[in-house]
Amino acid sequence: MYVSGLFSLNMEVLDSGGTVVTRIDDKTSELRHVIHAENISSLPRGARVKASLPNGTRRLEFAREGNTSASWEDEILNIASGGTGDLECAIRRNDGPAGSKEPLQCDELHEKRGMLAWRQLSAGDLPFQIAVDVG
Repeated sequence: MYVSGLFSLNMEVLDSGGTVVTRIDDKTSELRHVIHAENISSLPRGARVKASLPNGTRRLEFAREGNTSASWEDEILNIASGGTGDLECAIRRNDGPAGSKEPLQCDELHEKRGMLAWRQLSAGDLPFQIAVDVG
């Protein structure tokens, strides 16, 4: 978990039924890398995140709109005070070797209030990571 003062972030890999996945192999499908952004401030805010695979696409890759990459970004506007917004991208196993503790990382967090411009938040421990085993 990561807390910025305005947001509390939690990150996980989920399957299509919403179950947390800790091992990805060629039999797992329809997986999502999800960052839950809880607005812990007193005003509605938007959240934008940038996420990556620090080791590149050797074992895993993000898939979005027919393209694959080692990074993704997404945003959600007007998360109510105390509310949570989910930012996500499909993730899948590729043809690389198996390995343990493959990192997935949230690199950046930005916030937006109303019509103001996006502002990058730098307090805390960004980037932060989780790891999954790749079979």
